[in-house]
Amino acid sequence: MNILGVDFGFKTVGLALLSNNSDGSFLISPLPSLSFNSTSRIANELLNVCRLYDAATIVFGHPRPPNGREGTLSRSIKKLSENILAKNKKIKIFFADESLTSRAAREDPAYFIRPRSKRRGWEGSLSACLILENYLASSKASLNTEPQKS
Repeated sequence: MNILGVDFGFKTVGLALLSNNSDGSFLISPLPSLSFNSTSRIANELLNVCRLYDAATIVFGHPRPPNGREGTLSRSIKKLSENILAKNKKIKIFFADESLTSRAAREDPAYFIRPRSKRRGWEGSLSACLILENYLASSKASLNTEPQKS
């Protein structure tokens, strides 16, 4: 079973894929980021990526603001996840902490091997990899758990 990691931004969406190998190990790979101009369109695009990579689960990076109040980005991510579930009820959706993933992605050596014009999309994809790592590292994360509450 594969899992799609998503770093949602207002202009681009970074993607990564967690693949479960036959020996029980995992491989997290960055995928090309998506650009969009409507939440409905990006929901369809994410479902297409899930079909293409045989992913039955999506893990969204969820921002945790220091003041604890839900911001515009959090509301947009929740709206997008609801839109996806309305289109495909079989998809499982989880949320994982995305704190400092963009900063860590910009410090990754793989970020700097890309031309400047490609770094923005690559940053999102590397962030999506880190979101999947956070998801796996969380105390209750398992491929057989129920969706986490955000």
